[in-house]
Amino acid sequence: MALSNHDKYLLDTAKFVEDHLLNGERLMAPTQFWEKFPEKILPYSASSLIGQNCQWAVIHKGMLRTIDYGLLKDATKKFKPVFANEAFIVFSTHKEVPEIDRDSPHIQSFWKKMKLQRLKMLFKVNTIKKLIILFVIPLGSNIERKIKKKIKKILLSTQELDYSTLSVSEIKKLMDERFSKKEAYNLVYLWDKARADELNKITIELISPTHEKRILEIGCGIGGSAPLISECREFVGTDLSEIGMSEANRLFGDKPNFRFVPMDAMDLKFDDEQFDIVLAREVIEHLPEPHRAIREAFRVLKPNGLFLVTSPNRDSLHLRVNRMLGRADFKCCFDHIKEYTFREAEEMLTKEGFAMKDTRGIFLMPYWGIPDIDLYVRHLTDNDPEMIELLRKLGERVGAEYAFQFVILCIKPGTVK
Repeated sequence: MALSNHDKYLLDTAKFVEDHLLNGERLMAPTQFWEKFPEKILPYSASSLIGQNCQWAVIHKGMLRTIDYGLLKDATKKFKPVFANEAFIVFSTHKEVPEIDRDSPHIQSFWKKMKLQRLKMLFKVNTIKKLIILFVIPLGSNIERKIKKKIKKILLSTQELDYSTLSVSEIKKLMDERFSKKEAYNLVYLWDKARADELNKITIELISPTHEKRILEIGCGIGGSAPLISECREFVGTDLSEIGMSEANRLFGDKPNFRFVPMDAMDLKFDDEQFDIVLAREVIEHLPEPHRAIREAFRVLKPNGLFLVTSPNRDSLHLRVNRMLGRADFKCCFDHIKEYTFREAEEMLTKEGFAMKDTRGIFLMPYWGIPDIDLYVRHLTDNDPEMIELLRKLGERVGAEYAFQFVILCIKPGTVK
């Protein structure tokens, strides 16, 4: 994977490792480092290799939630911290590389996150023990009150928020926090990058040529499709997060005719029939009322304008298998309000006046997220280039109705005035 030229923390970390990594040594690191160190990378799933034939560990602080706690514990126990910045911390076994100050704020933020991970793990493993303690210790005692308070704090920290219960302002606050901590858009497996690449490729195929077009992208995060589009008459990116828009302007604001403004996708502040193309990539599942955003997209599009929508598919093969096993549906990301089937998305779009023009399927994942299956499969398949390419081709063949993610291109019917 190519290192982002815009991510200073990533580039600084890679430069430090490159300057100190010796021939024959290996490192555990996220997929962002794969192209820089193609023969030396071990994925986060390879926890048994720590301390054996691995001399370096690069930890993304925003990904701690996705990394096995045992692996983190091994890395911090057997290695020493030798580099840290706002996003990454590097551990090494080398005696020649000096250990950095453990009181550094970058190190302290890591230990704080590690402590929270440990508390979450202990709570999940020892819930019964804690409940027994509550019943054994005399009611009303100071010890009982302290334990209850501690357990309540742990419980609240381990619960995933139900975004469907939040207001738009509350969602905005959480998004700003995630962007400010650089905890969004993490790529855990090689598959994550492959899926993103496939989405980008299909997007450009469906909306090209763009050089004379006015383009609006809603929910674009820290830039969205901006790096994909080289020429256009105008590109306006919007997102609910002001911090996200500030970062997008920093990264891509110098491109001719590109600008980014904070805005609610369900209440766009643009005149009617202003854009030739509207993009909503992985957006509708985050919206309390996606039909309002679709209606707004229809309004700001010119007649014969294109609207591209992508979203995780609630009727994908993995969820169909999950239902056959008698289990309830699950969402592919904790901050999704509601995920839709391809047919449900098609119905929403046509109801607001759009006509279907083209559809695509992105990846087929037969086992993704299924309890008792995912755990034993994904750490093997999702970092295997041959398997990833096979799953990509299968998604392409089965199409939007059964693939992990659907892409819909529709058109606003009408005659240009």
